[in-house]
Amino acid sequence: MRSAGESIDKVSRTMPETSPSATPRSLPGSWLLAFGLAAALIGAEIIAPWVFWILTGYVPAAVFITTAITTTLVGLPLLYFFIRLGVRARSEAARTRAASERANATELALRRMTQYYRASGAVNQLIARRPDLETLWREACVLLVAQTPINSAWIGVWQSGTRGLQVRAVAGFDTNVAYEPGERVTHGVFFELAQRVGVENLPATSTLVNAPDANASEVSLAAFPLHPSERGMAILTVLLPSKYLDDPHFHDLFAEISHDIAYAAENVGRDLRLELNTRAVDSSAEAIVILDEHWRIVSSNPAFARISGVPQQDLEGRRAYTLLPWGRRRSTARAMTQALLKQRRWRGETLLHRDDDSLCPLAGSVARVDGDASGKIHYVAVFQDVGEQRELERQVRHLAYHDALTGLANRHRVDDYLAGLLLQKTRIALLFIDIDHFKRINDAQGHSVGDRILQAVAERIQRIVRRDELAARLGGDEFAVIARDADRESAVRLGARLVEVLGAPSYHVDGCEIHVTASVAVTLFPDDGERIEVLRQNVDRALRHAKTDGRNRCVVFEGWMREHAEQQLGMERDLRDALGVEDQLEMHYQPVVSSEDGRLLGTEALIRWRHPELGLLSADQFVPTAEAVGMVRLMDNWVLDAVLRQLREWEVAGLDARRVAVNLSVAQCSDQTYPARVAAAIERSGLRHREWLSFEILENVLIDDSPAQQQVLSQLRGAGHRLILDDWGRGYARLHYLSRASVDALKIDKSFVQRLPDDPRSLAAVRTVLQLGRELGIDVIAEGVENLAQRQCLRDNGCPALQGYLIARPMRARELTAWLQPARADGDPDVV
Repeated sequence: MRSAGESIDKVSRTMPETSPSATPRSLPGSWLLAFGLAAALIGAEIIAPWVFWILTGYVPAAVFITTAITTTLVGLPLLYFFIRLGVRARSEAARTRAASERANATELALRRMTQYYRASGAVNQLIARRPDLETLWREACVLLVAQTPINSAWIGVWQSGTRGLQVRAVAGFDTNVAYEPGERVTHGVFFELAQRVGVENLPATSTLVNAPDANASEVSLAAFPLHPSERGMAILTVLLPSKYLDDPHFHDLFAEISHDIAYAAENVGRDLRLELNTRAVDSSAEAIVILDEHWRIVSSNPAFARISGVPQQDLEGRRAYTLLPWGRRRSTARAMTQALLKQRRWRGETLLHRDDDSLCPLAGSVARVDGDASGKIHYVAVFQDVGEQRELERQVRHLAYHDALTGLANRHRVDDYLAGLLLQKTRIALLFIDIDHFKRINDAQGHSVGDRILQAVAERIQRIVRRDELAARLGGDEFAVIARDADRESAVRLGARLVEVLGAPSYHVDGCEIHVTASVAVTLFPDDGERIEVLRQNVDRALRHAKTDGRNRCVVFEGWMREHAEQQLGMERDLRDALGVEDQLEMHYQPVVSSEDGRLLGTEALIRWRHPELGLLSADQFVPTAEAVGMVRLMDNWVLDAVLRQLREWEVAGLDARRVAVNLSVAQCSDQTYPARVAAAIERSGLRHREWLSFEILENVLIDDSPAQQQVLSQLRGAGHRLILDDWGRGYARLHYLSRASVDALKIDKSFVQRLPDDPRSLAAVRTVLQLGRELGIDVIAEGVENLAQRQCLRDNGCPALQGYLIARPMRARELTAWLQPARADGDPDVV
């Protein structure tokens, strides 16, 4: 780029020089005087004869002769001389004027060149400030209008496929001219220029732009291309007086200015891209390092400084291998070098040795970047700190195979561990542990207390098992232990130890002492089975028997348990069929009578199953199976409909069956829809004496004491149905449960009655219950009366109602009908 001073010197050297003789001069005074005298003499000679004639009336001949001689000899030469002198003066004045005009033109050219190059210098200063593209274009237009003779300037962009020119910067126009930045105009000069520079797909026609506020013959347009690219072609258009179009300096200088603006625009784009790349690298969460051919760090981003623990400025010039662990430097460098030589890229994981001597796992790649003509090679390494990811993966793996609450292994871990041991043919003992009545703890104390109990149980299990034994929580209140190299004897000892340790001492949570017992089941591999599914089934069967046998014990799987389970499965299938057959399920009724005169007080409805192969089965033989497979609701509905039909038959026959009690399960007590279903069933049956239907509940309903259960019982009682508490004293009989219960009667459990009258403890318990019933206004029934001594003892102690084989065995409806005949009109229906 030329400087303004050099260009001005060049122009001054091309100017024509003027000689001193060409300088305008004035004529001497003597010559002017002589010219005047000669003119006066000639004039006098011409005028003299006329003067004589006027004064005398004649002109002497001497005057004419003298005048002619003087004019000829003196005046004419002088006149010729002065005429020549005037012609010479005029020629010299013309030459002087021409020289002056040439000097003025040169001075004007110098002023123009000064303006041009002053504008060029201002544009260069603008470029040096490195503004953005829009600012560059806008301020360049302003500078050109302010410092050059052009009237206005604008820069527009034309893109292939468009009809107009999009103006991006403008200066020198009045505000009423419709050429604003961003507006599209059609520019014939531009199209012509674009065709010359090779822009394709131009429109076939174009419209010339009229000059604003001027005569088109006095002003002209000049257009200069800035830069064609894939984004479009930029054009600098200026409006100037037409006389400047012939100035070669104008064209040269504006071509140079447009080149400078175009070059600056390219640099602006390049700088923006470079700045964007730099910001992107600095903002990247991944560590980015540039290495030279000797593996020295040339540049790095803040992420790498943060990961390595070394300040960014201290990393430059440092050998990359010094950031690798001592024991892995050689192997890692060899692997990277071989991969870069063969594939020009290495990808994998490595460890970074931090400044604090800790190790950070990194995953990423190193790529080779070939150099320019100098042949220098660089490497670009991009790494990501995967320490958190690896820790997260470790936690995920731990959660996948461990229980979050107790920290023990979970079911997935048990399955994998079992599969490995079975594959190795290792003798093992599989033990399942189940907390007895854990639901009651949760319901009574809350789930937070239940969780802490589970954590305490897990701690006790871990204290018992050896290092080579696996302890796990399978879910809920179920735990498991897998013992390696275990035989039957050692497995039984471990199971007994678990029952002992888990049951004592008591658990203390939030100031509450909670007693917990556990049932444990054991099965052995390969003695009891060689597949995980078989072992799991075996231990489940053994655990079921442990609970059935009274809980708080260890039971080892036996072969007969499998046969029993198969029988239960068959019974389940038969029971499903029996619910659809009228003559298999039937209702039996056992009377409740007065202890004083034997009159009928009520009956208890008992379901029986007349199995086609096994004969008549009591409820204890198949109801647990129905509960286990979810058929209790179907069976309860069947019982309710059967009892209501029978009550309606007795009602129509005029027989007073008094009150028939139906056993109410825990599931029914928790079903909010049960009272409505009972009312609907009574409506369908047509029974008018709905008070004949009573319900018996077990103690565990009172123990659960949930609002839902209490609401169901309250609705049943409010509908006129009496509630009887069955088997009182068999389970967790407590007075505060009974004092809160809304029951009308209770039955003393037969375990107390059958030991009467010889067992003083049982007698004391019976007396206490009878006194309690009197105090609370609750009727008391003694069930399980089988001999006269028991009946007499109960009668002597004031027990009002009796039930048992001594009175009558459970009987079918037609048998009870015959039994009712003599007692039809006896008794008080409100006792039971």
